[in-house]
Amino acid sequence: MNVKVRFWGTRGSIPTPGPLTVRYGGNTACVEVRDQTNSLLVLDAGTGLRELGAALMNNDHPRPFSVDLLLSHLHWDHIQGIPFFRPAYDPKSSLRIRGPKQSRAMRELLGLGMDDPFFPVDLDDL
Repeated sequence: MNVKVRFWGTRGSIPTPGPLTVRYGGNTACVEVRDQTNSLLVLDAGTGLRELGAALMNNDHPRPFSVDLLLSHLHWDHIQGIPFFRPAYDPKSSLRIRGPKQSRAMRELLGLGMDDPFFPVDLDDL
């Protein structure tokens, strides 16, 4: 089995994109994994998720998108790309998010960071 892996973000805590970090990347955790069927698995949703989403929307990728997103944990640097992942706003596409068991529902926890007054778009709009 052939697997393709691309790192869209490898930093922790604070994104540092720019000319000084171009060699190793400046976005926070986000890894794209594809197998021979070209299914899309994404590990973590840091700031690199925004660039992955832009690449998907700007290239000749089959649509609608079907994305499985696995979150290692819910620290901000591992989830802050979710509101900026453009394919999530496509009503024909699907985004399935999984992560570690929490004391509250994943949807509720992710929605906290996208709730008024912290963010202008509600999680339910994705």
